[in-house]
Amino acid sequence: DKSTLVVTITMAGFSPTVAHLASAAGRVFVGTSDGKLFEMDASGRVQGMHALGEGWARPVVNSDGSLAAAWCDGLLFYLEHNELRSFAEFEEPPTDIGLLGKDLFIWKRNRLEVVDRSGHPLWVAEFSKAITNVATDGDRLFCAAGVLTAFERTA
Repeated sequence: DKSTLVVTITMAGFSPTVAHLASAAGRVFVGTSDGKLFEMDASGRVQGMHALGEGWARPVVNSDGSLAAAWCDGLLFYLEHNELRSFAEFEEPPTDIGLLGKDLFIWKRNRLEVVDRSGHPLWVAEFSKAITNVATDGDRLFCAAGVLTAFERTA
């Protein structure tokens, strides 16, 4: 028995580069270093594009596979039916962004925020240690910051 490993290498210029990826059923969302967000199908064809700014773009995907939000140049963009609906300004880029129901969680260093679709904080938690990871499961949000802390949305 011989196993075969196929490696594909794609070389490109210095700019723009791929900054972030988010997968969805049968497609991937690609955020670039020059502020663009591409939706690509399973064969690699571009199905859509949003020009968000000039810095790196980061996509956030809904559970149904649609684009929920994106970060670029200090702005958090909210999307509905693949159209930009609103945005909110933030001082610095997050370490990570994700969904908690229809709201978003954003974390950086030791600070965790849940914000609504207008960017208004619904609640904020600060930990004595740096956050290393955040995950969600339905209405529960888990945060690793020296200890494991679980938050549950009740309303």
